[in-house]
Amino acid sequence: MNPILFSAAKGAERTMLAQHVRANNLSHADTIGFKALMEHSSPMRLEGSGFLTSVTSRTNSSINNFAQGEDIRTERPLDVSINGDGFITLEGLDGEPNELYTRAGNFRLDGNGQLYLGERRVMSIEALWFCPILSLLPSVQTA
Repeated sequence: MNPILFSAAKGAERTMLAQHVRANNLSHADTIGFKALMEHSSPMRLEGSGFLTSVTSRTNSSINNFAQGEDIRTERPLDVSINGDGFITLEGLDGEPNELYTRAGNFRLDGNGQLYLGERRVMSIEALWFCPILSLLPSVQTA
């Protein structure tokens, strides 16, 4: 392949990945508990005939930024935040892994005392999290 064409194609591919990462971050910026995707790249010298001075970009990894976000007081009795490291375990829906992990903490209880985050049930160490005595939480609205 022509070295100039190869370098241009790799540069375009890298630019498309970077644009995808930034678009994802922008579209989820206001989502509670969202953690931005961070892209890491480094220059890579191309080897071979015709590539003596050619350098392209290599994506080393794309990782989530799990830095502590700003605490926002909501006055909802079931809203929590994680101080430091850690995740909350959720039960996956059909077609998803059995366990999902999040740092979002905007919980709700259903009429049976089952704790939910969005449409997913919150899991404890051994099973699903359950609060059978709703009368202990008089100000909590159930869905």
